[in-house]
Amino acid sequence: MHAMSFAPVRRFRSAAVTLSLLGTTLFVAACGPSDVGASRLKSLKPGTDRSVVVASMGAGPLASNVATDGPRLVNGFRRQAFVSEGRMVEVLWYREAPGSLNDPILRENETPVVIEADTLVGWGWKFYPQYASDHNLPDPERDRRWQDSVNKAAQKAS
Repeated sequence: MHAMSFAPVRRFRSAAVTLSLLGTTLFVAACGPSDVGASRLKSLKPGTDRSVVVASMGAGPLASNVATDGPRLVNGFRRQAFVSEGRMVEVLWYREAPGSLNDPILRENETPVVIEADTLVGWGWKFYPQYASDHNLPDPERDRRWQDSVNKAAQKAS
C-alpha cells in the first residue's frame, strides 16, 4: 500500500517533465534561424567563391520564359546586382517555394545571400539589413515598412 501512495506523485512528475521538455523544444524552435534554406546555407562561410555558393544553393524554383528575365535569375533564384563603392555586389535570394519574379521579397519566402566581387560576404536576415544600410542597398523589409507607412498616411489624408 505504501508503493500505491506514490503513484500520483510519479504521474505528476512525469507530466511535469514532459511539459517542460515540450516547452523547451518550442522555445528553441522559436529562437532558431528563421532564414529560409538555413540548413542548406549554414555551411557557407564568408570568403567562399561565388561558383561554390551557387552550386551549394542548388536549383531554385523560379523560372521565366521571358528572355529579358535572364539577368534577373541565377539557377532559378532571384538575382539583384548593384555597384556599391566601386564594387559589384550581387544579392541572390534563396527560396524553396514556387513563385515568380513579380512576387515581393518577403522574409518568410526568401533569404539574402550577398556576394561581393565573386566572393561570399554573408547571408541571412541577421546579416543583410546592416550590410544593406552600410552599402546603401535596398532592404526589402525596411523599404516595405516605409512603403506601408506611406500608404497608410495617404489613406488617412483622403
